Amino acid sequence: MADFSLGSLLYLLFSLCVTREELSKLSNLTRWFTTLVLQNETVSVFGNFKWCTKKLEPEFKESEKKEVKDNKEQGKKDNKEKGKKDNKKNNEEENQKNKDDAKAEKERKQKEKELELEKEEAEHKRKVKEWIELPGQFDFETFKRIYSNSEKGHYDEAIK
Repeated sequence: MADFSLGSLLYLLFSLCVTREELSKLSNLTRWFTTLVLQNETVSVFGNFKWCTKKLEPEFKESEKKEVKDNKEQGKKDNKEKGKKDNKKNNEEENQKNKDDAKAEKERKQKEKELELEKEEAEHKRKVKEWIELPGQFDFETFKRIYSNSEKGHYDEAIK
């Protein structure tokens, strides 16, 4: 199931974006993928696989390029209008305050994480200690031997 899942992800990638020349560096992956796509089950779901001969490149429409360019020009105009000295001074003060607040928040979160990790580690150590100190005479090797050699449905013998 895992092979089929990974193969289905690579199917489009290898059929549209990655050429055989590029895959020559990944010989083990190519061999595995080829084996997978030639199986009857895969062919029945996806059909016959065709390797990529030409990479599929994204295409942008002229209108999209124009919108991006217009947005950049508008941003430059807005920046020129905001270039007053008073705004710069206020912006610098706000930026410094925001940086200080962000730094304090980051330090607080870091301390909380450290405390949480210390608590988890202490809890883990406590549980391990309790488990080690549990009384019992369970022979795991005997259990494995009997369980592995038991017939189907007779596993209760191994637990005795």
